[in-house]
Amino acid sequence: MCYKEQTTYAFFSILDLHLSISSSSIVQKNESLTLQLDDRDAQLRDLNKEFKDREDEIKRLRTNKLNVERGEEREDELRRQLDDLKQELNVARKAESAAEARVKKLKTKYGNRLFRAYHYYIIA
Repeated sequence: MCYKEQTTYAFFSILDLHLSISSSSIVQKNESLTLQLDDRDAQLRDLNKEFKDREDEIKRLRTNKLNVERGEEREDELRRQLDDLKQELNVARKAESAAEARVKKLKTKYGNRLFRAYHYYIIA
């Protein structure tokens, strides 16, 4: 073999070795990247599920908030009604007290005659 052939042979041998090393390196990098992509894909799926779960939780909390607000409005309305009824009860008690005072006054003024007349005309 001449020098030129030896050089060419050595060059191609080195090139083949380099290419085989490069291709195995590329395969390793490709496998590594594939594993990383699979890992990231799994992480994204987990994050997507967590996101959907949190969206559902937010919807549930908003619904609960609306229900609470409606309940508070209903409570306010019922409290106003209760206050109105208490005022009506106070007015009725005052009217009852005034009527009892009039009855007592009439009883002291007219005595038993009034009640006998009441029993005679009304009850009998």
